[in-house]
Amino acid sequence: MMTHRLNGCLLCAVLCDLCSGQDTQRTMWNRFAEDLKINFQTLTYGTGNGMISDSWFNPGNHLADFATGDSTVEIRPDLRLTMGPLTFFAKPRFAAGTSLALDVPAARNTPQDAYMQEWGVRAILGQVLTLSYGREVLQWGPSMSISPSNPFFVDNGRANPIKEIGGRDFLRAVYTPNSRYSVSYIVNTELGRGEPPASRFRRIQAVKADYTSKFFNVSVNASHRASSRPSFGGY
Repeated sequence: MMTHRLNGCLLCAVLCDLCSGQDTQRTMWNRFAEDLKINFQTLTYGTGNGMISDSWFNPGNHLADFATGDSTVEIRPDLRLTMGPLTFFAKPRFAAGTSLALDVPAARNTPQDAYMQEWGVRAILGQVLTLSYGREVLQWGPSMSISPSNPFFVDNGRANPIKEIGGRDFLRAVYTPNSRYSVSYIVNTELGRGEPPASRFRRIQAVKADYTSKFFNVSVNASHRASSRPSFGGY
């Protein structure tokens, strides 16, 4: 009789442990689902080109093989996972396009591309310090087409909102003593998907100070590119 009771107690303990494990797994999954943020964007666009058939420089479009039309589909998911003081983010990109020239078979093609536009990890240390490393597009300033105060990206991407600027690899440390003041140290470690070509890449280091009020923002920075003189900017 005692043996049956012991076996029953052991069976209840095992079942309780299994149920507890399932609840723990369910809780962890729910927490992961809450911490993971996904933004999904799809772009579809096309262009058409008019050609002069009797052109002296490109007769019948047989020299240049210009496409009379092309279409592109881009898939742009943005992923962000927050785990306590750590934030992980990734922006993979998938693109497929078709160029078509009805009378020039050589101009027909279907290019495909997949790459990582941005990725990185950000850590909040205490209340005032944030460290991050990864591939990003750092933009600042109110300029409409170019950003002369930005030593990393002159093009701010506003001239062509469809095309994304290639991200570069950065190490950043941001000190924020309060909501109005911040000081950042930024170093460009690799070219990433940016321009110019990798053979011309030179590391850039910058220190940036910002002041934000209810009525205006002020930002100044000093930067140094390898084998160049220091430069200063602000807005």
